[in-house]
Amino acid sequence: MGNPHMPSGRPAKDTARFDDVDTDFNSRFNDLYRDAFRSAYRLRQNREDCEDIAIESLARAYVRWNRIRGDPTPWVRKVAMNLAIDLLRRDKITTTIEIPSKTDGFVQNVELHDALNRLSSRSRSIVLMRYFLDMTEVEVASSLGCSVGTVKQTTHRAVKKLRRSV
Repeated sequence: MGNPHMPSGRPAKDTARFDDVDTDFNSRFNDLYRDAFRSAYRLRQNREDCEDIAIESLARAYVRWNRIRGDPTPWVRKVAMNLAIDLLRRDKITTTIEIPSKTDGFVQNVELHDALNRLSSRSRSIVLMRYFLDMTEVEVASSLGCSVGTVKQTTHRAVKKLRRSV
């Protein structure tokens, strides 16, 4: 009988599981980093901050890798976007934000930033994912764990509210 405190020569179950996580995570790292950086840059527009946000997003993804279902891209984008928003709030930075408008192209002003902050957390997330991250309704629904109909309805109501306030 071998010593229970000495390794038996074969990897433990947890070690094999972490090796699988490492392999899968490492194979997707560059694409996920790029998506996280782009998501943050649309809100923050500071290269150094966006690099930090992208790395933090990927660190959080790595820790939760086995719990992220399906494509991790929408999850990583959402985390990056939330981190960028948190940084904007913490620094109290006012910035110009663009959102597509069906009638007059792009609305660019600080009032829109304030109007976005007055939306509920869910509405703001959906609007930012749809218009800033160019995510499809299906991607947003998958990322937030809701139906496509909820995304459509929330987007419609939020954009209507934003147009009234700006």
